[in-house]
This record gives sequence, C-alpha cells and structure tokens, in this order.
Amino acid sequence: MQVRLLLDLLPALALGLVLQRRWPRLAERLAPPLVQRGVPLGIAGLLLRAGLHPRVAGAGLLAFGACGGLVLLLHTQPALRRLVPVGSLRLGAVMGNTAYVGLPVALALLPPEALGYTISFDLAGTVLCWTAGPLVIGGSPLLGRWALLRGNPAVQGVLLALLLGLSPWGAMAGTVLWWPARLVVLLGLVLLGARLGALLRSGGGCRVPPLPLALALLLKLLLLPLLLWLLAQRLPLAPVALQAVVLQGATPPALSVLLQAEAAAEGAEAASALVLLGTLLSLLSLPLWGSLLTAGALDAT
Repeated sequence: MQVRLLLDLLPALALGLVLQRRWPRLAERLAPPLVQRGVPLGIAGLLLRAGLHPRVAGAGLLAFGACGGLVLLLHTQPALRRLVPVGSLRLGAVMGNTAYVGLPVALALLPPEALGYTISFDLAGTVLCWTAGPLVIGGSPLLGRWALLRGNPAVQGVLLALLLGLSPWGAMAGTVLWWPARLVVLLGLVLLGARLGALLRSGGGCRVPPLPLALALLLKLLLLPLLLWLLAQRLPLAPVALQAVVLQGATPPALSVLLQAEAAAEGAEAASALVLLGTLLSLLSLPLWGSLLTAGALDAT
C-alpha cells in the first residue's frame, strides 16, 4: 500500500515540476480556480462517496482542539517563541497540507470509510489555519473571521454535500462527482509540484536559521502525529478514525502557510523552506506512519 501511495503522489508532483519549468506562473494561475471551484466540488464528491455521518465530527473536533491548542502554546509561551521565533514557522509546525497531500494519502492507504474522518480533519484544520494565521504570522487581529468562514472552500464543499445528500439525488450525485473529486485531488498535487519547482528555482529559503526550521519540521512530521495518536487513544474513536487522524497530522506543512506569509510579507522565506523540506521529507515519513498504522503497531488500546 505504501508503494501505491508513492505511485499516487510522485507522478503528479513530477508533472507539476516539469510544467513549472515550461510555464513559471502555472501555480498562481491554476490555484485560484482550483481553490474557488474545484475544492468545494471535490470535498462534496468525496463526502458523498464516504457518507455523511455525525460520528466523523470527532476527528474534526480533535484536530481543532489539539492543533489550536498547540498553535496557542507556540505563539504565547515566551520559551517556545524563542525556540521558534518566526510566526510562519510556528504556524507551519502545526498546520498540515491535509487537502492536497492528506486526501491522496487517505485514498491510498485507508479504507473508504476513512474519507469522512479525513475530510472532517481537513475542514477543521483549514478553518483554524485561515483564522489563526493572520495573528500568528503578522500579529494582526482576527478581524473578519466570520466573513472568512463564509468564503472558505472547505465550508462550501461541506454545505454542498449536505444539500445534495438531503436531496433525492444524493446517491447519484456521489457517484457522478467521485471521479471529478479524484481529479481535483490530482490537480492539487500538480499544483503542489509546481510550487515546489518555483521554490527550488528560488533557492528554497536557504538563509533561514537552521535550528528553528529543524524544530518546526520535527514537530510537524513526528511530534504532532504522535500527540494526536496519544489523544485519539483516549477518545471513543473507531480504529479507522484513529488512523485517519494520525495520517492527517503527519502531512507536511500547509501551502496555506506560505500563501499567508507571502500576503503579509512576513516570514515568507522561512515558510518556503519549511514547505519545501517538509514536503520532501514527508515522502519518507508518511509511508513509515502508514506502515505503523496499517500493520497494527499503533492500534488503539
């Protein structure tokens, strides 16, 4: 199954790298329509295929509580701020690329019933990232957060799935939207590959202090999924939910962190290095987490 994961990830990432060399502005042109139109459609299709069940909300609540609490600690505790002094590194050490990497990982490694938990985690993480990000990266207050939630593509996808799921055509819509949803995931990986190509060509943030960068990577790829595993074992979650939560926690730093850092003109170089190195390292760490989970080495007790 780990081979299948790499076969799902690597070709799309490689295609993005190749296309970026031919069209350097591919990522910035592809991102807006993909986020505004493709992501809601993709989330709706995946949710309808996985089934809409209240029980999947536990994964989102765990993501929001654990990740939100960790972001708060990193941002408010003086000792932790000294260890990771750059806001974009503090945010990227917790928020993962659950949409463009997490969904393909779940599709490759976990059974279909894990999709609902995966999307629940992604929704909570997306909302948290875009609401806490302005404060953590730029120090700006969280103004207009409700307007932000209304424009959140993950929220739009869930609302679309709810509307279709409650209609007489819910089952048909899930079947029709399944392959477009998979296409959105693959295009997201191509977009990620194009952004990585741009980062490689720009030097990848080579002037970032190595210790804070290493600590952020350690927290994101190892300590956060371990924390989520410990917490999930103490909650009434199904084993497949535990697997989904840990794998989503192990995803590389979110592209949203880089986008927010670029918009705020604060910590963009550090965010570039974190996203680039984190994504490359996750090609090794994610199959290892997947092996531990699917082999039962991290079963709930």
